[in-house]
Amino acid sequence: MRSLRFSLAFGMAILLGARSVGAAPDGSEGWTAALERLAGAVAEQRADAATLTQQCRVTRLDGPETSIRELLAVSGGASWRQTLAYSRVPDELAGDLAAALALAPAQQALKKYLLPIDESQRRRADALAAKWVATVLEPRQDQPIGLILLYRESPDARTAGTLLVILATAEPAGSAEFRFHKLAFGQFQVPAR
Repeated sequence: MRSLRFSLAFGMAILLGARSVGAAPDGSEGWTAALERLAGAVAEQRADAATLTQQCRVTRLDGPETSIRELLAVSGGASWRQTLAYSRVPDELAGDLAAALALAPAQQALKKYLLPIDESQRRRADALAAKWVATVLEPRQDQPIGLILLYRESPDARTAGTLLVILATAEPAGSAEFRFHKLAFGQFQVPAR
């Protein structure tokens, strides 16, 4: 139960992170491409998601180990997708997320949910996000970090939609190639406002 509260607290810190533009993500082209391939496979619920994540540990953000099948079961129907790739645990994830979200088409309820008000909130969220990512993924120094966001609008008037958050880390597997090491995911209901 404690790990659930810890994961959710840091997860919400990321999600409530920033209004100003942060530094650009610093993932390599190979890592960015690998993360995009995985994001597409998961968003479209394609079978190659299992191939891309062979020998990859999959957990929920609240801690329990699960499988890629469970992730695929909740990933369909996304109307918006964003990936952020980093060469290490990011220092400005919340700011980068806010910058990406600011460019997203429509999704006003999602923007209200994710974008707080001031610079002090952004700095606090960036610091918490870095700790959260390091705790959830436990990456080594040479492992890149990725964030995949999938947003699905809700047909139910009580919620605007569901945000699926996927954290990923991988191991270099040759020139510009990566083998996914760990995925952690969770869903958040975006309140209708």
